[in-house]
Amino acid sequence: SLQGFPCGTITYATSRRTNPAKLGLYSGGLGVKNNYADDNVSGDSKREAVSPYHAVDNHRHVDLVIFEFADDHYRPLSFEIGYKSKDADILVWFGGAALGPGYDFSGQSFTTLTSLGFSDFWSFTNVPVNTPQLLTGAGYGRYLVIAAAPKTSAKDLDAFKISRVTAELPEPGTWALVGVALAALFLLGSAAKKQKLTNQ
Repeated sequence: SLQGFPCGTITYATSRRTNPAKLGLYSGGLGVKNNYADDNVSGDSKREAVSPYHAVDNHRHVDLVIFEFADDHYRPLSFEIGYKSKDADILVWFGGAALGPGYDFSGQSFTTLTSLGFSDFWSFTNVPVNTPQLLTGAGYGRYLVIAAAPKTSAKDLDAFKISRVTAELPEPGTWALVGVALAALFLLGSAAKKQKLTNQ
């Protein structure tokens, strides 16, 4: 089985404070709804309630979702997105076998994942919908991080929803096929309250 947990958020810059977000199941898959109430930014909270801003996106902040497997003997095989708006550049990390269950990622950053045992990393460009993206060469671990790529320019908006994650157990012939469309799936939705990604 695939499990999730309401841990803290990973920040894009460790000097920025974090802010949790809400993970939602929408048409097309899992998305992240940020809470900008403490930013005093007029209109952003309302925009987060509509597409594409309730997707996993890099609008103002870089969103990510952390999947926690039942133990550290899983190996991810692929993921799919069921929706995208404009572009879908996606970063994926896997590992954290030694972290144990329910690890709190608060205050961590993309750059500190390696020190936490995330030795597997993939970068995907303009991912198409409903097409498995293979996580080739993955080892065994517990945590899978799927994030929108940080902006490279002000108009570089990536927005997508995660529709499926496929993983396997080490036992021969034993597979854990996980469709994240299952409403019972309880995952972390973390908005990464990161630096304001302007001119990135």
